[in-house]
Amino acid sequence: MTSSVVVLALFSRFVIFLLQVAFNWAVPDHNADAFRSPWPTSTDLGDRLVSWLFAGLTRWDSQYFLHIAEHGYTYEQTLAFFPLYPWLVRQTADGLVDPLTNVYLDRHSVVVLSGVLVNAAFFVVAAVALHRLTHQLFSKEQADEAVLLFCFNPASIFFTACYSESLFAAVSFLGLLLLEQNRPNLATLFFCLGGLVRSNGFLSAGFLLYSGLVCGLTPVRSVFRAAFCFLPFLLFQCYAWSLFCIPDYSQQFSAAVLNQAAEPGFRLAGRNASKWCSNLIPFSYGYVQSHYWDVGFLMYYRLKQLPNFLLAFPVVIIVLHSSASLLNRCNDRRHIPYFLHAVGFLAITVLFANVQ
Repeated sequence: MTSSVVVLALFSRFVIFLLQVAFNWAVPDHNADAFRSPWPTSTDLGDRLVSWLFAGLTRWDSQYFLHIAEHGYTYEQTLAFFPLYPWLVRQTADGLVDPLTNVYLDRHSVVVLSGVLVNAAFFVVAAVALHRLTHQLFSKEQADEAVLLFCFNPASIFFTACYSESLFAAVSFLGLLLLEQNRPNLATLFFCLGGLVRSNGFLSAGFLLYSGLVCGLTPVRSVFRAAFCFLPFLLFQCYAWSLFCIPDYSQQFSAAVLNQAAEPGFRLAGRNASKWCSNLIPFSYGYVQSHYWDVGFLMYYRLKQLPNFLLAFPVVIIVLHSSASLLNRCNDRRHIPYFLHAVGFLAITVLFANVQ
């Protein structure tokens, strides 16, 4: 069955890729006031081909992830994006640079290709892990349906574009599968990796806490194990503090990065310390989200955002209905943390996030 899941996952990525190429060619780009990494302009045929084929996969937040992979955490707003995905992209690009640059691709084109390849690989891993997890919790038929919906969901483009969704899904599903197989130490490791992919990775601590209590661990031991999920977030905040709160004029930046940093709205690492550096707890994440994206409690509730709420409404209803259905017919206490996780995630998204 694993082979059929792999084929389905790869086929779905191919379909999404073709749709992306077609729509990116047919539909004019929206002229949004969004961040764009300072990329080189190449006239070589290979680079132009990569740009044409993959341009639709490098929009919006992809710009940040690719920028970090190529240049590191140069600007303050890049701190909203966690390091594991861009690090993997960079390592993949480093391994592909020599063979691909021999066919007339510059470094940036190799980074773009690496971002897409990394996501394709981890999407397959996520699909296989989801199938096994659902099969273990429910039935084979429901596992097949879950994977089909996962491969062809309305947000599927974000699992192929240079976002961190595929990687986060893979490590999260693997962590849950290992936990269901009574391998909590390995599960904790994968949940910690999730904390290096996205800020909300720490929510997986709830599964460890619940599992520990159900398995008879003392509350202290359960909390201690769950606390590991917060460690990646804390370590990344320390790294951000070292970059942006300690003056370091020895850092070297490319001319393109320095030129962009001279524009309004950019704060360069190692230069003037930001406001959050003087806070009692100098965490960058909350400040960056609030300052650059207006993320905060009910901050998104504005009349002009009504279309985005309407866009999100069907998914909100599906999550609420599915959670209520699971709770009403729940005869297995293993399902309870999944219900709590879904409702908690939904509440955070609706109350705090940019809901689209």
